[in-house]
Amino acid sequence: MIAPFIRWLDDMSMVDFGLVTDETDAGFDTRLRIQKYVFVAQRLGLGTTYRYNRYRYGPYSPGLTDDYYRLAENPATYEIESVRSAIPDGFSQDKFLRTVKDRSSEWLEVATTLIHISPQHDNTRDMLEHAAWIKRGTYAMGYIREVLGNLLKSPMGKSVSH
Repeated sequence: MIAPFIRWLDDMSMVDFGLVTDETDAGFDTRLRIQKYVFVAQRLGLGTTYRYNRYRYGPYSPGLTDDYYRLAENPATYEIESVRSAIPDGFSQDKFLRTVKDRSSEWLEVATTLIHISPQHDNTRDMLEHAAWIKRGTYAMGYIREVLGNLLKSPMGKSVSH
């Protein structure tokens, strides 16, 4: 199921799937972006059921990691799976692109952290403080607040508003 979405991301020049197994900064960035894009896409109807844990760089799914490495290590399987099925009709590509297209990896990390922790909070002030604590030493409160403002104005706004 994830292969068609990854193919679409690659076609949209949002990731370079050929780098997913590289032990370089570019390979790491590709893996991080796939993690964050799938996290957001699930909330916009992608239809995958990956479970995410809190991680240093934002929400992380070991199951998704297993799947994209399996596909990267088996190019024939990736080709077959990416054309055999389609991205579900319930997935809003437009909302997804309006939310994350052209965003930096840092923005994606902070945004997905905010989305991930938002159900634990009754108000944005507490959510911002929690995110600042999680990202302490990495991102300033001003940047986290800026990302939250971007999210609130995006199609994902309802996922983080209180």
